[in-house]
Amino acid sequence: NNDNVDWLSSSLSTLQKKCSGSPIFKTMAERFYKLNENNVSAKYMAIASLKDRDFDNAKKYYIKSAELENNPIEKAKIYYTLATSLHSDEPQKAKEYLKKAIDFDPKNGRTYLYLAQLYVNNVSQCSMNDFEKKIVYYLAIKTAQKAQEAEPILKSYVTRFNAENGKKALTDNDIKDGKLSGKSIKLGCWINETIVLP
Repeated sequence: NNDNVDWLSSSLSTLQKKCSGSPIFKTMAERFYKLNENNVSAKYMAIASLKDRDFDNAKKYYIKSAELENNPIEKAKIYYTLATSLHSDEPQKAKEYLKKAIDFDPKNGRTYLYLAQLYVNNVSQCSMNDFEKKIVYYLAIKTAQKAQEAEPILKSYVTRFNAENGKKALTDNDIKDGKLSGKSIKLGCWINETIVLP
C-alpha cells in the first residue's frame, strides 16, 4: 500500500493514538506527505517530527498544516499546539500563536487562560517598575475573565487564578488614588499591549 493514499491516511490516523513515536509512523507520514501535501499530511509530519524531538521541523509542519487548514476551529487548535508545546519558553512567539488561536476560535476558554498564565509567568522578563508589573497582573486577570465568558465551565479555574494574582494587580483604589480612570497605558516588551483603565 505504499502508493495507496487512502490506506496511508487511515493507517496514520489509527497509529497516531498510541504509536506516533514509532519509526513506521514517521516513514508512513513522509510517504503520505510526498503523495498528498495537505493540512492532514502536514500535521502527521509535525507529530512525527515532534516525537523525534526535531522541533524545527515540527514547527515548520504545524505552520504548514495551519496554513492549509480551512476549518477555523482546527486551525485554532494547531496554533494553540504551537504556542503551548513548541514555544512555551518563548513568550513573544507563544503570545503570537495564542492570539491567532483566539482569532480563529474565540470561544475556546483554555486559550485565554494560557495567555493569562503566560503574562504572569514571564512578567520578570521585561524591565518594569512595580506599577507596570501591577498593570501586567491586571491584564492577566482581565484575560482570564475572558476565559470564563467564553466557557462558563471554567469559572472555578478563573476564580482560583484571580485569587492567586489579584493581590499583585492594580486595584480600583489604585486607579482612583492615581486619578487613572479612563487612561490608556502602553506596555512594551513582548507583551506589547495597550490597557484602557475603567
